[in-house]
Amino acid sequence: MTISLCAYEEISFIPQNFDTGVAEFTKRKKPEIWFKYHENDLIIGCACLLFLSKDTARLSRLFVLPEHRSKGIAAELIKGREEYARIKNLKKIDAKTYLDYQKYGFFVKQEYKNNFYWWMKILKK
Repeated sequence: MTISLCAYEEISFIPQNFDTGVAEFTKRKKPEIWFKYHENDLIIGCACLLFLSKDTARLSRLFVLPEHRSKGIAAELIKGREEYARIKNLKKIDAKTYLDYQKYGFFVKQEYKNNFYWWMKILKK
């Protein structure tokens, strides 16, 4: 299984065929890069890296097909986007999610209602 960059069009079948929960799959005005987790030609998961500024990006729109969950795919997509952000010399990445990002070295920047968090990570070279 592999993580690679992809166009939004490659993963657009996901919001058309699955309940993506709070993740909205629409095009945005800020630059974004999509990642797909795939085995051969089968896309199993996807995630987005949204560029907020010249030194900060947001990990967003993480989705794994239901039959492939609990296999570490989400973790691989988190790590893959972080690695890409480092290669691009970004200084910070963040995420707004219900998921626990502390295990990936993030700290809570802000806590919202219903166990929703704004996570932040300073990237060291």
